Amino acid sequence: MASSRRTHSPRSPLRPNDPQPRSLSEPGKETAMRRKGFTLIELLVVIAIIAILAAILFPVFAQARGKARQTMCLSNSKQIGLSVYMYAQDYDETLPSTFRRVPPQPYKTIDSYVVLVPYVKSINLWYCPDRSDTGCDEPEGVGVNTSGKCLGYGYNWGADPNAGGGLLMLQQIAADGTRYSAGKPLAALVKPAEVMAFADTYDWASSSYTIGVTRILNRYTGGQSTGSLRHGSRFNVVFADGHAKNMKWRGGLYVGAYPAAMPASLQDALMYCADPSEIIYPGLYNIPCGDLITMTHSALMLWWPE
Repeated sequence: MASSRRTHSPRSPLRPNDPQPRSLSEPGKETAMRRKGFTLIELLVVIAIIAILAAILFPVFAQARGKARQTMCLSNSKQIGLSVYMYAQDYDETLPSTFRRVPPQPYKTIDSYVVLVPYVKSINLWYCPDRSDTGCDEPEGVGVNTSGKCLGYGYNWGADPNAGGGLLMLQQIAADGTRYSAGKPLAALVKPAEVMAFADTYDWASSSYTIGVTRILNRYTGGQSTGSLRHGSRFNVVFADGHAKNMKWRGGLYVGAYPAAMPASLQDALMYCADPSEIIYPGLYNIPCGDLITMTHSALMLWWPE
């Protein structure tokens, strides 16, 4: 039986009309390979999007950092408020005092913060995170703040530190020539919870750390706008009963010349006064403390824009 065998003829060569195999150099293939990367236009678009996001987010991050510093400052303020309360309990319900040495001794102010250091245990509580300037001297021989870094909080000597009305009695002179201002008794404060004890300040040790209207910006270097003040013009304030809170302040020029700041609302500004009816600086002002605050707030301040 004859078997049939399928024979395979050799593959014939390609004819001219047969489809040609694709080569790597074919235009369509080159385009596909180029598509694996970014074009210059695409890169520019991505960079532009990143720049827009950065412009939106960076101010938000800066604001968040500023808020964190403000919160830390408020925490410091609360600790300072507690130290004021503890001091008063230890000294027969009397608030901290200050005194000055006069010639022939070096003329230096022993500030109220010095007597409170034993109650706060660390000088670091007196540094506001939003105040970084240095060059502020300290009372000679005290050895409390030897770094020269400026403290962040000033004591309430009154709207005019030389006139009284705040937490200090009028200045007296001891037999040895030392000038001192005794702290007022808590009983002299009409409403301790509504009287400022300490607040944010740009003042410095040379003139005592105060929140006096014309001293609070002694070393302020920002622009003449309220918004450029520390914490976005929301100062942290410690009250005589020990509590602390954040309050709106305004900057301006006192009688058109001196940089000054005080609480934005008149009602808050009256918190300078231990007793609004107290006659301050007899022989000079000779008016109630509350009247001086009202006059200063409404007539003597040229307010900066927000």
